[in-house]
Amino acid sequence: MPGLGHPTHTDGDPRTARLFAVAEQAGLAGVARARFELVRASAERAAGRTLPINVDGAAGVLLTEIGLPWQSARGVALVARAAGLVGHLADERARPTAAAIWAAAEAAAPYRDPAA
Repeated sequence: MPGLGHPTHTDGDPRTARLFAVAEQAGLAGVARARFELVRASAERAAGRTLPINVDGAAGVLLTEIGLPWQSARGVALVARAAGLVGHLADERARPTAAAIWAAAEAAAPYRDPAA
């Protein structure tokens, strides 16, 4: 389910914790968060595993808390992803790693001709 679970932060996304802490300091009511916590708990029961709220879920909750229409929230998420991509590009330019990652992937999983 979008907004729940994370492949790395299986015990909870630290970005979510920080966003929620800032929201609490700002005095946001928490109605949307409480509702999403109910959705999370239900999804966990159905999945049979822990599904913490990830940063995308937290962003959706907080944008709802401040009254942003969901149609606009999707645009905010797009801007955030684009900003993150710019950061990754700057990092790659300063410390190139793509070629090494590609070579490691090729070595770990060499191409096998499906016809062979």
